[in-house]
Parts: sequence; C-alpha cells; structure tokens
Amino acid sequence: MKSLVIKILHSILGYKRYLFVFSICKIVSLTFFRKKWDYLFFVKQLQAESNVLIIGASTGVTTIPIAKKCKKGKVYAYEPVETNYNTILKLLKFYKLNNCSVYKLALSSKPESKSVILQPIYKGVRKQGMAHLDMDDIDKYETYIKEEVEISTIDARPELRDQEVDAIKLIAENAEYEILEGAKETIERNKPIIYCELWDTEKRDRVIERIESYGYIGFKRSKKKLVPIDKNKYRDRNLFFLPNNETEAV
Repeated sequence: MKSLVIKILHSILGYKRYLFVFSICKIVSLTFFRKKWDYLFFVKQLQAESNVLIIGASTGVTTIPIAKKCKKGKVYAYEPVETNYNTILKLLKFYKLNNCSVYKLALSSKPESKSVILQPIYKGVRKQGMAHLDMDDIDKYETYIKEEVEISTIDARPELRDQEVDAIKLIAENAEYEILEGAKETIERNKPIIYCELWDTEKRDRVIERIESYGYIGFKRSKKKLVPIDKNKYRDRNLFFLPNNETEAV
C-alpha cells in the first residue's frame, strides 16, 4: 500500500517535486518518528559553531536540522545521486541557509575518477534513500537506475584541508567501513563525535573495530544520556562514538 501511494504521488507531483515536498514534510515532523530520536539527540550535542560532515545526505532531511543548529559553523554534505543532490540545494534555498556546502560525489577508501551508483526500484518506486555503489555484500534488487559518479575520500577533500571537524553523521548503506578507511587522517586529527546507522551484518563489527582503532568507544542513547555498548550484545542500528578521552556519559 505504501509503495502504491508513493507511486501515485510520483505521478501527480513529478518525481523531483515529490522529493522536495516529501523532504519538507519529513523535516517538520521528525520528532514524531521514533527511529529518528537518536539522530535528534545527536543534533542536540552540536553547538552553533560546530563544523559537521554529513555523509550520505540523501534528500537533505537530516542535513537541514544540522545546518539550522550550526549557523555559526560549517556543514559539508556529500550525496552522489543527482536528484537527491538537487533537492538539498532547493531545501537550503527554501530555508535560507548559507552555511552548508553540498558535494555531488560518493565517498570510499580511495579516490577514483568514476564509478556507478545504483538506485533501487522496488514495486515500481525509486528508493531515493537506498542508493549505493555496486558492492558484493549488498543484497541485489531486480531493477536499478544507474548513474555515473565521482568517488573521493574524506582525507582527500580540498574543502576539508585545514578545516576543523567537530562531528560526523555517517549513513552509507553498508559502505561505512570503506568510507572510514578513507577518513583516517581527518578523524584522528580532529577527534569528532561520530553518529552512525549500521546494518546488522557481518560488516558491522568490522566498522566498529575500525572506529575503535582510531581511539573511540561506542555508545548508545539511553533516555537523555549516552552509555557504553557491549558490541557483542547491542545490535540496534544507531550508534554514537566518542574519543577515549571524552568517555563520560553525555
């Protein structure tokens, strides 16, 4: 039923207009979605002066609240899908935010000139939030829209050179490990707070171990504070990572 409704809205509004309207509706109603409460807790930890990386920005639903919170800081949003990227630009203009720079590219462990990103089509509906690079460890859908994209690494990005980074929000459809490999220097130099949403797959433990190797401890939200996780037992999707020297509960 949900896919049918979305398909009808795509037809009535047009896909690009649907993304814009959908994103605004989702932004104004985020507090009503329990799955977004951890993300909203992450936003509360940010300061007006914070500089934040948003990796896997999708249509900007989680970019706009961060840009609004960090008006004296800088926000860098990375999104490879062209229609998503253009939606973020429209939202920034709509909300009159000028502290966010958006980059149309995918991130990984090493820079490449070009690659292909796949946007799944499920029950006739384009899944704008599930686009991913063609990787062996991701379940395949029957139909995709393919788009050629540039691939870079966080450590190679010129806009981040000599730029302090206070926080990272990372949601990348099971590509988090590769992205973190390409962000080693940036993370170790800045020690930002990191918020991830990780699939419960074999790769999840490797991602956690990678972040820990940079001098971090994993946390989960418990009501209004963060408490350390037992990574062998805690399998929920949302995780926070703090540097070892900042391990007091928030």
